[in-house]
Parts: sequence; C-alpha cells; structure tokens
Amino acid sequence: MYGTPLLWLNSTTPAVYILGWLSEICIPLYSICSGYAHYKLGESGGLSKKRICNRIIKFLINFWIVCILFAVIGVVAGTDQRVPGSWKEFFGNMFFISTSYNGAWWYVDTYLILVMLSPILYKITKKVNSIGMFLFVSGFYLIKYVLNHFGYGLSSENQISDWMIMQYNNLTGSVLTCYIFGMLCAKMQLFTKVKESSFIQKGKNPVVLLVMLTISIITYCLQNALIMPFYGLAVFVLFNLWEKGKIAEKIWLFLGKHSTNIWLTHMFFYLYIFIGAIQRLQYPVLMFGGMIAVCVAVSVVILKLHEIICDRKGKNRSFAWN
Repeated sequence: MYGTPLLWLNSTTPAVYILGWLSEICIPLYSICSGYAHYKLGESGGLSKKRICNRIIKFLINFWIVCILFAVIGVVAGTDQRVPGSWKEFFGNMFFISTSYNGAWWYVDTYLILVMLSPILYKITKKVNSIGMFLFVSGFYLIKYVLNHFGYGLSSENQISDWMIMQYNNLTGSVLTCYIFGMLCAKMQLFTKVKESSFIQKGKNPVVLLVMLTISIITYCLQNALIMPFYGLAVFVLFNLWEKGKIAEKIWLFLGKHSTNIWLTHMFFYLYIFIGAIQRLQYPVLMFGGMIAVCVAVSVVILKLHEIICDRKGKNRSFAWN
C-alpha cells in the first residue's frame, strides 16, 4: 500500500481502499465509453473505413509520441534500466510486442482491434434485440470466466500464438462484454429514459450517490473479478446520471480530453522511471491528485506535439480516437 491513509475501516483496511476498487474497472469503463462513443459515431456515419483509418493513425501517432518521449526521458533520468532498455525492447514497445515500458499498455492493441471491429459490432448491435444481446454477451462472459477459472482456457508456448490467445481472451472476455454494454446504453438511450423516471426525478443526486456507494461496498466485500464488467456498467450509468453542475462538468470534460494520455503515462510516475516521486506526497488523496496533475501537464505537451505532426495548419480536425 502506498501512502498514509487518514481514515481506517478497521486495523488493517483503510477507507480509501473501497474507492481504490474503482481502479479495478479502469479498462471496463474505458471499453464501455468506447462502445458508447462508437455507437453514436455509427449513427452519424462516423464509422466509415476512411474515418476508422484516420482514427487509428491518429491514435498510433499519439502512442508513438508517448513511447519516444518517455524513452528519451528514461535515458536522461537514468533511474530505470527498463526504459529505454535495448533497441529490441524499444521497438517491441513501439509495435505492441512488449509492454516492458509500461504495463498499462497491454490494452493498446486490444483497443485498436476494437476500433477496427467497431463497424461490424455496430451493425450487429443495431439489428439484434437489446435485451437478447445483453443476456448473450453476459452469459458468454460468465461461461468463459468459469471455464478459465477451472483451467480450461487456451495456452501456448509460442510468442505469436500467445499474443493471439491473449487477444482472444480479451475480446471474448470482459473487454468485448463492456464494449457491447456501452453500445447498448447508446442504442437504448438509457440515460434519457432513466432520467425521465419518477425514481430519479424524486431522488436525484442523493439516490445516485447512495446507490454508487452501496455497489462499491458490495464489490469491496465480494472482491471477485467476475463482477467487474457489471460493476463498471453500474458506475458508468450512475456517473452519467449524476447532476454535476457546470463547473464540475467542465472539469470532467477537461480530464476527458486528456484521458487517453493519462492512461498511457500514469504508471511512469509511480512504477517506472520516476519511482517514488508521487509517493512523497504521502497521503493517498494528495498522491492521486498529484499524479493526475502531472499526467495532464505531460498530456498538454503530447497533444501539442501531436498537433504539430498531424495538423500543422490547424485545419484538419475531423478525426479522433474516442
């Protein structure tokens, strides 16, 4: 455990540990948000081959900027032999063969596959009954989880087949399940329907926050990876139902702009290169706030470099990687 918690549930468990479970659904939430955004793009014709290619290219350029930037920082800092490592390791990270620079990058190639599959998944989700689709992907996920739990998953000793099996496990597991959940939320216009219900109208924020706290405590008590996609879906829905106010809304939109770079860079500041830097803030709330602030500051630089490379004249802003 990092830092010095101020509040404790008991002699061994800090209160912040419950909130820490939100970190367990970072990939499920990102997948849900991607599915939701891609369905909306599909409705407006934004999933054409040209736009998909542009979106992938833009993401790759952003990723390569991050990879090169931190490889250079690693050389200058000289605090972590893993970054930049050898030329083989450098190019391995550049082209998704390795994640030795940053463990959070395991999701990069999986995400790109999802982007490529998004037109097909959009068409399927649009045509198939929403309840039936939800039950099918949930059932498939549960069955696969049980099979893997009892040792019936695929395995290999070959690096290429290992990569293929990993992508298969990701795409048939929680990642694809959450992605479809996001598409279904967009298709069913879930937020509009729930906000119009008398239950939410009467309770508003207290109800939403109480439910979110309750499911967080339940998840903490169960501590089982099986429920993470459903926990992620609940948090996604409740967060969007929460009336945040204009200032809070602007803050979340600002963070959303930098969310991809926060994902790609945050581990450098506590586990790689700058090991121990964030931990000096001592208290978890300060550590979390400090890490977000540093990641956003770095993201501003990354986005500026991205703009110089992709958009020198400031005219071509038609594609994004959401």
